[in-house]
Amino acid sequence: MTARRDPKPNPHHGPGPRRAWSLATVSLLCLLPLAAANLGVGVKRAFLSTPVDLSSRWQEVQYVLRGVDPNQLHFDIDGQHDRWTSGGLGPDAPPYHADLDRPGRPVPIGIYPPWTYTLAIPLHGPPTLAAAVVWFAFVNTACAGLLLVLIYRETRRRHGVPAARLATAGVGLISAVCLTFSVGNYGLVELTLLMLTLVALRTRRVSAAGLLLGFAAIKPTFAVPFGLLVLNRRDKRAAAISFGVVGVAVLAFVGLTRRNPLDTWLAAQRHLNQYTGTGGGLPQLIGWLGVPEPAGSAGLAAGVLAAAAAVLYRFRRTDLLVRAAIVGVAARLWCYHRHYDDLLLAFLLAGLLARAVSSTAQTRPSRLAALAAAGVGLTLWVPESVWGRSVTWQVLQHAAWLAGLAVLLRQAARETPADSARSSERCAAASSSASPPV
Repeated sequence: MTARRDPKPNPHHGPGPRRAWSLATVSLLCLLPLAAANLGVGVKRAFLSTPVDLSSRWQEVQYVLRGVDPNQLHFDIDGQHDRWTSGGLGPDAPPYHADLDRPGRPVPIGIYPPWTYTLAIPLHGPPTLAAAVVWFAFVNTACAGLLLVLIYRETRRRHGVPAARLATAGVGLISAVCLTFSVGNYGLVELTLLMLTLVALRTRRVSAAGLLLGFAAIKPTFAVPFGLLVLNRRDKRAAAISFGVVGVAVLAFVGLTRRNPLDTWLAAQRHLNQYTGTGGGLPQLIGWLGVPEPAGSAGLAAGVLAAAAAVLYRFRRTDLLVRAAIVGVAARLWCYHRHYDDLLLAFLLAGLLARAVSSTAQTRPSRLAALAAAGVGLTLWVPESVWGRSVTWQVLQHAAWLAGLAVLLRQAARETPADSARSSERCAAASSSASPPV
């Protein structure tokens, strides 16, 4: 009779629940104060300053409300700003509104498709910029809070309370959160809408998912890749409703401005082509290779979205948040972005942090996920002012994101749908009474 041999330890798994709880607690104590400071500074700047992106979007929406297309206005006046503001272009020129002037920007130069302006009316509807700043600051603060609550709840379902706390703190520490508050971009509003879309899809509220995704089209560079999730699930009703929302918004734009939406779209592209190579990342690489626009951007977008669709199909039975991480990485890579759009990596970071300390009936903490979470977190937590948009840092960022996604998919591939469901049920049942194992 031979002695029973113990199974070989898995080098990718941690030593067990006790160590997982300790790692989660120590990490949380480190991240939570920093995340709170990050959010606090962002909220303060949102209320006490005039964010540059907010003032530009407010100006564009106000011109739309007064019947002027902000995308074509620059071309309508043929760049003759001084003559236009003084009334020297004659009665056929678009009307000039002095109360909408911004420092260094007397005329709006729109870069968004036509439907975004009417979808943004609830965000930029106040008639004065001072009121618009306060209103948008309230909206951004509410969205940031709701986003963190949703990430906590969705992560807790799968991985338990300690993992959910760590993932939420890690997302709150992303430097792009503070920057989004500071510049008044749509990122927090957009990510909250997309998170609500994911929850609606998971709970089979198809109509609500379609409405939310349609309103998320206010920032197409985020929303379009996430539309792959709807197509991946073959939710035709959700897709139809989201397209319907966009269609109604286009009709509203036409009704306000009396302009051809296709001409508006093309005018936006002419403006946007000036910024494509300034955001860094793959679009800038395409420019360095000498590929002309718009062929370079179109080819990059098609290639990244096709790759994302293929990976989504391969992992179509995994957790919805894992699939959100796939499209989040794709959305960050497929077109022009600035540093504040690093919010798209929130799903990837949350998934890795959760799996680094997850300890449920079906999962164990993963050292590999912890290393990947540290790498991805470093690229997201360090402010842009530190690394100064250097090419080397951008290369390291992209490498960390892709490597982190590979690790996340490797972990997710080991979680069968049945195991995932049972794990979710047991985590939900135990989350209210969770305590450190002894």
